[in-house]
Amino acid sequence: MLNLTEVMDADRTGRAYDSPIPPDEEVVDNLGRGGSRDPVLDAATEWLAEQSSCA
Repeated sequence: MLNLTEVMDADRTGRAYDSPIPPDEEVVDNLGRGGSRDPVLDAATEWLAEQSSCA
């Protein structure tokens, strides 16, 4: 028996992508370059705080 699967990424609107989903906002990850904070985590936390479903 041979089982094959195929995966296609989709965003929250249902639009399917054949390649990686591009980010809504680019954030530079400077970890290890003198910063003690995670700019990617900070940006994600701020975005979530703005969403009505997360309030």
